[in-house]
Amino acid sequence: AITAQVQRLVMTTAGAVFPEEGATTIFEPLVQTSPVAQEISAFSIAQNPNPIALMDAFQSGGKPFTLAARVSGPVKSAFPDGPPEKALEKAGDKADALKAAHIAESQKPLNLIVVGDADILADRNWAQVQEYGGQRMAIPTASNADFTINAIDNLRGSQGLVGLRGRGLSIRPFEVIAGMQREADAKFRAKEHELQAKIEDTEKKIKQLQKEEQATGVLLTAEQQAAIDNFRAEMLQLRRDLRDVQHSLRQDVETLQSRIRVINIWAIPVLVAILAIVLALARRWKRARFHRAALH
Repeated sequence: AITAQVQRLVMTTAGAVFPEEGATTIFEPLVQTSPVAQEISAFSIAQNPNPIALMDAFQSGGKPFTLAARVSGPVKSAFPDGPPEKALEKAGDKADALKAAHIAESQKPLNLIVVGDADILADRNWAQVQEYGGQRMAIPTASNADFTINAIDNLRGSQGLVGLRGRGLSIRPFEVIAGMQREADAKFRAKEHELQAKIEDTEKKIKQLQKEEQATGVLLTAEQQAAIDNFRAEMLQLRRDLRDVQHSLRQDVETLQSRIRVINIWAIPVLVAILAIVLALARRWKRARFHRAALH
């Protein structure tokens, strides 16, 4: 019921939550990562994180991590023998009342929703805030607010309503197209990194020659100037190749999608029409045959 209509959540620095071993509560994941995820230290992204270095050091954990979960069931006190001595001393004359009010175990089952991201409602994660006529308006770009409102509404309900589970969205994706998109994306990323590395190397060579000219104060020779021109031409060609790779890898997916649209729009109706004609002819033939048999 909380995530049934939620299509997209954005969490920038989410932490994973895990069930405690031997706990009497029930741990139900609400939001999980894919198996291609990794835990990293918060210190590595605390100050001036390097995305390229993080990607190079990435290693899949091979299992999904829970980012939001429901914790329900009976809860035992961390002080089963009564309030701690410091609390009793601080209570003073009310120590006896504090002892009498102590509960070793919850009388009703706990119902708690834990989210591993304190910034889930930060504007940058789910909305674009703009001003119109002196008023701030938030244009949603993700379903973070929907998830939070659903969770609050669910927690405000009775225990019977809390136990309801939504059916979720009935989505039947085209597995072949999704697989082609993943394959194309993987090929594009690999080729993109290769071409980007060549472009950066070419830019370094050009800058190196220009630095030598500035440092020595001596004009570049004709050969050096020709090398710079060749490097620039090569860099332009590499950027064209990068655009061509992206276009060619998308073309197969778009072609297959167009064929599927044509089949859905035209082929199925044509088949239904042909089937209807065949059935009509078969009925007419049976009716004519029946009349001929009756005349004989």
